[in-house]
Amino acid sequence: MKRALFIFTTLLLSQVLNPISVGAQELEALNEITIFNTKTVKHTAIEGFDYAIVLPNTGYKQTKANFMTKFENEVDEAEISIDQPIQDISTSFYVNDSGYTNYNINNTSANLRKRAYKGKMEQTLYLATPKPMYVVGTCKLTDTTNINKIERSLLSIVYTGPIADNASNNKYNNSLFSIESNGFKTENTGLMLTLFTKSGNHLEEQKEGKENYFQVLTIKDKVDVKQHKKEAKKITNSLIERNDKISKGKQIEINGKKAFEFNVAKSSGAKSYMTVTFSKDHIFVFLANSNAEIEKNMATFKSIARTLEIK
Repeated sequence: MKRALFIFTTLLLSQVLNPISVGAQELEALNEITIFNTKTVKHTAIEGFDYAIVLPNTGYKQTKANFMTKFENEVDEAEISIDQPIQDISTSFYVNDSGYTNYNINNTSANLRKRAYKGKMEQTLYLATPKPMYVVGTCKLTDTTNINKIERSLLSIVYTGPIADNASNNKYNNSLFSIESNGFKTENTGLMLTLFTKSGNHLEEQKEGKENYFQVLTIKDKVDVKQHKKEAKKITNSLIERNDKISKGKQIEINGKKAFEFNVAKSSGAKSYMTVTFSKDHIFVFLANSNAEIEKNMATFKSIARTLEIK
């Protein structure tokens, strides 16, 4: 796996893997359209994501690069791209527009924005998952029929990933892994990232100045065993901010699998903890952060990390 897998730009990695801190107010609206989607035979799986959509027609070819997947139709001069930048960024970074429509798609807040740009109509669907997801459809500005089809395509999106087993308050399970949550509550499952906070509402915690959480990031990728240590260092180095100080790291064992553990002292005074481990076709990155009762929380997070079971 190349380092580019984790790096889009320096900008996108400056505040990597923090829970959502922008865009939430944009999603609050008096008028919201509710949509309930179910997966049908017409849906096409989006490679690299736990989602599927109904494409406008059969002329789209799917390609994948890093965290982005594209569906391209050369005949229609149209494209649908799906992106999930590691850093949380506002929707205005993607689209400068005059308005948007709010949606609730299968209990996930979203909005759809449109703009005319260089002879194209660009439509951006923003999904407020723990790591915001963007589905962008473009076609010729004069192609009214295709504009409408692309809008319907974006709004057909449906989650297809692992469903968590909530039978236990202290253990989280999905089809990829299980982990002891120690009473922390899950805010979202699948889509590469699972976020745990004490209250189950990271936005409210942030308003109170609390940054105590842990996350499990899963990336589908095969890495040769001889490259595990090297890749673990690359991953962790790409996830820290410029003024953070990261430990040299050490090798540990988590339920029979080698893992690599790193401690991070943040410039803000908070501390982070990371582990990286591998299965045959996945990379598992565990990241925890604390800015209150730091040593107690770090000890808790490290004990949680050691309960990770890869399926």
